Amino acid sequence: MCAYIVTGYLVCKHHMKVGAFVTIMMTIWKFDAQVLHLFVTVFDMSNGYAAIKQMAQLLNADTRRQGILAAQQRRGRLMAELERNDPNFTRDNIILYKAAVVYDANTDHQRMIGPVSMSVEQGMLIAITAGHNAGKTTFLKLLGNMVIPDQGFVWYPPNLRNRYITETPLLISGSLIQNLKWGNKVEHTDEDIWGLCKALGMNSNLIGKPDMDVGLNGQRLALSQRVLVCIARALLSSVDLLLLCNSLDNMPVDQANHVMGVLRSMVENKGLKCLSHERRVDISLKKKKTIFLITNNPEIEMLADARICCDGAQTHGQSEASMVWFDQTDYGKLKEVEKAGTTTFAKRSGDGGFTVFI
Repeated sequence: MCAYIVTGYLVCKHHMKVGAFVTIMMTIWKFDAQVLHLFVTVFDMSNGYAAIKQMAQLLNADTRRQGILAAQQRRGRLMAELERNDPNFTRDNIILYKAAVVYDANTDHQRMIGPVSMSVEQGMLIAITAGHNAGKTTFLKLLGNMVIPDQGFVWYPPNLRNRYITETPLLISGSLIQNLKWGNKVEHTDEDIWGLCKALGMNSNLIGKPDMDVGLNGQRLALSQRVLVCIARALLSSVDLLLLCNSLDNMPVDQANHVMGVLRSMVENKGLKCLSHERRVDISLKKKKTIFLITNNPEIEMLADARICCDGAQTHGQSEASMVWFDQTDYGKLKEVEKAGTTTFAKRSGDGGFTVFI
């Protein structure tokens, strides 16, 4: 702009010829166009670089598949180490070894669930308790391989069928019988299905009504009935490792006791006697059943064989718990592996169960 004013003034005062003025103006206009083109090019290159950088971050980001592969390789190394050093080690148990999940990994204040090490004999009913945000659900998801541990490993025999039931029951839009048969390994008779539902304490208005429409995600059913449908569906699917996330806390105590009775029977008999196909199989040929459940109900806790109490997320690097061996009778063995300040065991009166604080 200044060049326009100065050259225009010189032309008016006859100090510059018009031809020179026109030449200067044309040069400036061409230069402006080149500068503008240069800025546009640089801007486009910046956008392209940003897109390439984002794509590179996406391609180089850790994926679940990479996490699973790393966890499998780590598990192989650590299991070989355990087999060499621990005479009690057996692959038949459900094992967590130095398992931990790290939160806020990119900050200076990393928090973590664990590390925890324990071995659980199959054929037990174990309650998990703790306060709010103490890591109960994360612990349960670790057991179900829904969360990949950042450290250590989780193991259970690969032939076990695992079912995880969320606190909020998940149903498909359709009929009641479609929800009950979803994921069944064996074709059950209607008599067996309704017999199990009755044993669980399902409302009599629902028994024998296979075509009843449950609505979107079961909205036409009461919350407690939706939970019962999810539990029945899991039991009908020949589950071996059942994980319940506060499911029993969404129903009255008497109804929860009905469910606990069925679960206890399944653990003790390695299956459900109300299902005809399981009655035909000798108990010695059946797989053991194991149940982990999160609950805030003391009455439900007391019905379990053992209780795990999580004390919440720890500061990264805090001392880890010793190896905890869960079995059904030998409490003395547990006391022998106790380490002060890391793992505490508490004998519970009554049926001989025990509590482990991790």
